[in-house]
Amino acid sequence: MSEFNYDLAKASFPSFGDYALIEMKRHGVPNEIYTHKVVGTYQSNTWVDVPIQSPPTATIHAGRMEDVARVIVCGISENSVYTVRVADMKPRTLPMPDAEVQQLMAFYEVKDIRSLIDQQADHVKMLQLRLSPFLNEPNPISRVREG
Repeated sequence: MSEFNYDLAKASFPSFGDYALIEMKRHGVPNEIYTHKVVGTYQSNTWVDVPIQSPPTATIHAGRMEDVARVIVCGISENSVYTVRVADMKPRTLPMPDAEVQQLMAFYEVKDIRSLIDQQADHVKMLQLRLSPFLNEPNPISRVREG
């Protein structure tokens, strides 16, 4: 079986799975920046102009081909994919965790924040199970939100 290796150092922005910030048009109020997930890239002369209006409408730009990306807006419905020019996108950068979070990551031997959250959730569930006899709760896990 082959192993899939995704090297972030070799991939240029945007590539599949990257998050991008794109301006969305709002009427009567300042425009907002939304996070989008990149699905694919190619060259085209048709894309949705930025700021993106609702509904997003692709426009043919005759006479020129540019790098474009297929994107999905995150957190809304995530069911429509549209094409945006790469020049209109900005990469979303994630801040580095502070020293306390880095210490927790080292303690739990995890490499990313999501794994740290999973470890913490498991730790809380186990602690609640051990303390449940003292709380007089028949099913202590029912109160713990599954993540």
